[in-house]
Amino acid sequence: MTTTAAIRDRVALLFADARQMQAQASRRPATRSLQGRYYSRHSQLHGACFYDGRCNEETERRIRETADYINDAEFLAAPRGP
Repeated sequence: MTTTAAIRDRVALLFADARQMQAQASRRPATRSLQGRYYSRHSQLHGACFYDGRCNEETERRIRETADYINDAEFLAAPRGP
């Protein structure tokens, strides 16, 4: 089972900051859906739950969905052949 900290660390490595994600979204349209998913999780999990302690019934679902987000981001970030 993947821990919350491991998920957080993997997401942080994939997109270090919002500027990098914005640049990716403008260069590769397939990454645009990741942007909305990232901000949703960042706000709810990172901000409200992890920092402010305002976790709710949606928290566990969002953590599980983060694994899907990571898989999608890794797929899009993988090098492609010529």
